[in-house]
Amino acid sequence: MKKYEALMILDTGAKEDSQKDILARVRKDIEQAGGRVEKIEELGPRPFSYVTSKKTSGFYVNVLFQAPEKALK
Repeated sequence: MKKYEALMILDTGAKEDSQKDILARVRKDIEQAGGRVEKIEELGPRPFSYVTSKKTSGFYVNVLFQAPEKALK
């Protein structure tokens, strides 16, 4: 299995419960594909350098995981 790193930006307007649900679903999807989550780092809310889709900030999450190459195709 290869090691991967995924940086996700979640909506800061969402409730904390929905952010936890999203991260649980990501973990589940990786494991169902035969992978293994090594670490989920919640980096917290950070401002964007420019406004995109009327959003000024996002909640950053870094996911370190291992997965077979075929799982990402």
